[in-house]
Amino acid sequence: MDTEVAGAGFVSGSLGVIMAVDRTLYLVTHPESRHHVEGRVGGWFDSSLTERGRSQARAIAAELRRRIPAASAEVRSRLARAASRS
Repeated sequence: MDTEVAGAGFVSGSLGVIMAVDRTLYLVTHPESRHHVEGRVGGWFDSSLTERGRSQARAIAAELRRRIPAASAEVRSRLARAASRS
């Protein structure tokens, strides 16, 4: 028989303690890049962001900072457009 501990975030039972962790995953497509406006297939070119794309990236970053605690992990592409901090 399992017993739920109210508010503790875990259940204990015959198999030991099972941690129940809530996670939220945010998936964000990259903003407008040069290859978009040049009509090239995305993913084949390590193209830079356009001015509009940089503006979109700043808006995305601001929204993610608002939603995600500072201690959370960040996983991103190594492409130049994803690594840019401007």
